[in-house]
Amino acid sequence: MKLFKTIGVTAAATLLAMPVFANDTEAALKAIYGKKIYDKAGYVLIRKTGRVSGRYGKKKLAGNWVMRDGLFCRTVSLGDSKKRTSCQELSLIDGGVVFTDKRGANGKPRVYTFNKP
Repeated sequence: MKLFKTIGVTAAATLLAMPVFANDTEAALKAIYGKKIYDKAGYVLIRKTGRVSGRYGKKKLAGNWVMRDGLFCRTVSLGDSKKRTSCQELSLIDGGVVFTDKRGANGKPRVYTFNKP
């Protein structure tokens, strides 16, 4: 019986000592905080403070973001348009990040790069 207690305690200690990794969305956010990311139409800047800004053509992009259920949820307006909310998964790729809508939009992935196209 003592052997099983020792194994149980050792297993629990091992699990507690294992590092906890963020999901892809959180890791991608950390990689892009404070950096302009670009697509062919313009750029977006996502700040740790929960602010989103950018420019698409001559229109200003502005809004806020929060993490909700493991998704990046942003509420933004473009120019004079009404604010719109969308929740997305983020994935880092070589040279950029992919945003995939999960709630509130069309579900199509959108690729942003770290360098201007």
